[in-house]
Amino acid sequence: GSVDLQQRYIASMFFAVSVLATMYGDIAAVNTGERIFTMMLMLLAGVVFAMIIGSLTQLVLSFEEHRSEFRKRLKMAIMFLKRNSVSVELQNRIRLYIENLLDSQLERTSKDSVMSMLSGSLQAELQLMLVGRLLHSFPWISRLEPNLVGQVC
Repeated sequence: GSVDLQQRYIASMFFAVSVLATMYGDIAAVNTGERIFTMMLMLLAGVVFAMIIGSLTQLVLSFEEHRSEFRKRLKMAIMFLKRNSVSVELQNRIRLYIENLLDSQLERTSKDSVMSMLSGSLQAELQLMLVGRLLHSFPWISRLEPNLVGQVC
């Protein structure tokens, strides 16, 4: 009766979710409880995977927006220099300066974007690694606890 229909429905849903989650129905759940539990885990895994891919996509798009802004500002500066008949040699020096300035701004923005996605402890670890070489050149800092130095960073 209705129990048989319910079990067939759960078995069908289990097959559909397992095929979507693994691209192959290779997981063998034997009873209804195992099927429900396994489907929930597969759906949860799909949600977590989607969140990770979404975060990475957002990060890449953010970098592209900054690069686009960088190119736009550099193009504007070069056009200004050409309109005002600035010598080629000075144009090149100014262009190199602006590229360096905008690259450092992009690097700072990239770092901030990456840091915002990390937990506090991972932020401290990454920060320590990024500035650790400089800090460890001071003898009194190298004697401090690494976690303390990471938090100070």
